[in-house]
Amino acid sequence: MSAEPGIFSRGRFDLPEEQARKLLFQQMTWTGAYLGMGTLLVGLAGVPPMQPLVPAAATGLAVVLTQSRPLARVPLRLLLTVGAVYGASLVFSGDNLLAASALIGGLAIGKGILGRIEAGLAGLAATLLAIWMDGMLGVLPDGVQVPALLLLMGLASSQVLLPAALRFRAAAVVPSPAQISRTLTQSYRAPCMRAWQLDQDLATAPDPVTREGLAEVGGWVYRLALTLQTLDNDIHSIKAEEVAQRRDGLLAEAATTEDPFIRDRHQGTARHLDRLLDHRVALQRERDRTASLQDYALAYMEEARAGIALARVLPGERTPEQLGVVLDKLRTHAAEGGARRQAARELEVARP
Repeated sequence: MSAEPGIFSRGRFDLPEEQARKLLFQQMTWTGAYLGMGTLLVGLAGVPPMQPLVPAAATGLAVVLTQSRPLARVPLRLLLTVGAVYGASLVFSGDNLLAASALIGGLAIGKGILGRIEAGLAGLAATLLAIWMDGMLGVLPDGVQVPALLLLMGLASSQVLLPAALRFRAAAVVPSPAQISRTLTQSYRAPCMRAWQLDQDLATAPDPVTREGLAEVGGWVYRLALTLQTLDNDIHSIKAEEVAQRRDGLLAEAATTEDPFIRDRHQGTARHLDRLLDHRVALQRERDRTASLQDYALAYMEEARAGIALARVLPGERTPEQLGVVLDKLRTHAAEGGARRQAARELEVARP
């Protein structure tokens, strides 16, 4: 079955609690570095916040402080990040440069080609959203707008750290009928086809964890079928009767020969054949165990389907909310109709 999801779980992605704490610390470090370096350059050096030096130095420091060692690579990493942002300033400026620096920060901090692309896109998307929100900072006092902008950009660009922290949860998938037919011979397909059909019926599982766990059981049925097919091929390759006849013949020849070398070789060969037969017995036992596991897994899925059907809210389980009101009105109408009919009969009798 699948493990319980972590503190953050969306679809096929999971963020364990330990990773969440580490991510929060790294994002605080990134944001603090961005805000600190930007404040230093803008407040003390008088550099305008939209000049290339501000996002370049802030992004470079944030990348260095949130990356693991070795320390020997720190200067090179800082130089490459700052240089890349400065290079982007030849093409972009202003808000576009802030977005480009976030993209470069993600490319610098990611692991592997795909990880770098994911980190860069995460930073780019968050920074574009922050740039849109920047228009709302005009309501703040003049002395607060620049620090607020730096803090907003630091928080947004720190999202480059999120993709690396997320753990991909590979959803279990029961092989399709086409794959079953392609990889298994006819005699091993029926349980897998049954598991596939049960998996389709179990699509109404109440939560993703249960659904994924049931799919894992269905995939287990298929893997057991592959094991059964392999074991049967191995068992059939050992012809027990032929091996026993060879062994008996060798022992008979060893008992009649006068050459000790030939006798020892025949007896040694017979012992090997004995062990071969023992291996066949062990393979048969494993084959029977595998078959019993497959039956168990299928019964588990059948029970789960019945359990989910029982747990499902059915139309007949809950009466309509207005049913009581309707019944009361019907009873009132019936009583009134009966009273009218009784009155009519009494009037008919009273007439001369």
